[in-house]
Amino acid sequence: CCAVLSCVVLCCIGCVQLVVAGTRRKSVRQTMMSASSSRSHAILCLEVTSVGRDGASAEAESARRAKLFLVDLAGSERVKTSGVSGLGLREASSINRSLNALGSCICALTDNTSRHVPYRDSKLTRLLQESLGGNANTMMCCHVSPAEANLDETLSTMRYGNRASKITNKP
Repeated sequence: CCAVLSCVVLCCIGCVQLVVAGTRRKSVRQTMMSASSSRSHAILCLEVTSVGRDGASAEAESARRAKLFLVDLAGSERVKTSGVSGLGLREASSINRSLNALGSCICALTDNTSRHVPYRDSKLTRLLQESLGGNANTMMCCHVSPAEANLDETLSTMRYGNRASKITNKP
């Protein structure tokens, strides 16, 4: 499921209220790896329009616009390790498919010989197309486990983040 909600807020408190509402809607499930494992991705896109002191409208040429994407990716978990089944198994499969599609886009963006970036391979990559390519600055924070039992997952996550750090866009 991909629920998209667009709201206009005029102050910071409105932004915080949207983040809280989005957090409440986020799907979580207990697995053998985590008591509250994210079972969905969450994307917050802030479109900021700054108008001049003269009070010009947002449509005026003097207005400045920027977009900030804050993305919380559900982590991939090996089905055998997480112990999920039924609906949880379908969620894990969907999460892994979208993360693989994102990984393919990251590889294409970091490979100087690649002419095609497969943004259309998933809803996630379509939504993030603007923030991955063009004149965007991309940053990824990876959350990893210090537990030795999760070493494979941690290494995989770090490799994923390392690939993302190599994305260079044109200013």
